Amino acid sequence: MDHLNAKAIKRSLRDWKIWLSVAIYIGTCANTYSISLFGPTFVQTLYPHSSARHVQILVVPILVVSGLSALVSAYLSDRLQHRFAFAQTGYVLTFIGFVVLICQEHVPKGARFAALYFVEAGSYVSLSLLWSMMTNNVSGKYKTAIATGLQTGFGNCGGIITSLIFPVTEAPLYRRGFAVSLALLVMAALRVEAGNHEEDCLAFGVRRRRDPEEENKSSIAVYTSPQNYSGE
Repeated sequence: MDHLNAKAIKRSLRDWKIWLSVAIYIGTCANTYSISLFGPTFVQTLYPHSSARHVQILVVPILVVSGLSALVSAYLSDRLQHRFAFAQTGYVLTFIGFVVLICQEHVPKGARFAALYFVEAGSYVSLSLLWSMMTNNVSGKYKTAIATGLQTGFGNCGGIITSLIFPVTEAPLYRRGFAVSLALLVMAALRVEAGNHEEDCLAFGVRRRRDPEEENKSSIAVYTSPQNYSGE
């Protein structure tokens, strides 16, 4: 799509892959924000006698490890020309973390603290790969711009969801908030799984060459290398 007009905009807005990616992004973004926004609160419940400064110091390593995890997964996925397995690995890590947090009454404090690392690192890995999976599976500069804007704009509504599911009245367990986050995680992971099993998706996630008319049929979960790319 190299011409921006009303027909091109309608075509972009009617592309189911874009809206599927938006739904995946919302579920994943909610998980990311759960620790980014409420990490100090969760840590405070684990160490109630710690000062605010000490709590913030304990949160910083979680974000550092998460950022490094995203960078490593991005590098490896690019070298292997494959996104799906790395994104799902991130979802698995996040899933483990939320299960531990939901059952926190039955696990030691150290395991609950480690679960915060699992949730944030896993969601960072998955979220970063969603950006590339979107841009790799739409063609044309205008459609890519529209798709990216929709994914980021609507997808960040996941942060709004997160801000509403951890009320202070549910401290210190926040069981409902963790349960909702887990449900959004499962939704996102299943949608990525469904997108990866399109009939034109190869086993290792490298999209085959196709005619321009077939471009919109590509799966949202595969990687397109530059030499295999065919624009509209």
